[in-house]
Amino acid sequence: MLKSPRLLLISVAASAIVGCMLAPEVRAQTADPATVKALIVRARQRFDERLNDYPSARFKDVRVMTDSPTGQLSLCGQVNARNQLGGYAGWQTFHFAIDPRFANDSLMMIPGDDSPCFGITVVPTDFSDQLKASS
Repeated sequence: MLKSPRLLLISVAASAIVGCMLAPEVRAQTADPATVKALIVRARQRFDERLNDYPSARFKDVRVMTDSPTGQLSLCGQVNARNQLGGYAGWQTFHFAIDPRFANDSLMMIPGDDSPCFGITVVPTDFSDQLKASS
């Protein structure tokens, strides 16, 4: 009886190690520049619809992420935008994702700047400047 739980634990540990070793290959496959650009363009559209004054919004720590195993790309970072009174509301974590199965997208904003981004960073570049509104 005691050997079965040990065997299960060893199997789970081995699977986790193999999964970690495969993660760099997943990152390399999902970092297509055209896909990243399309993701940023759609995110800019959603921010323009959602924020009171998108051109004045400030962005920081914006990364392209993936939620393995699906490989769905998303943007995650911080945004500080003006509220209805014209003052900055404070940094908020945002998460923008496109569901390729339905061509739907979603923009989720979480108050406070201490909420983490979940997933694997696909492209280590900071895309904050690319989310700024065009002048």
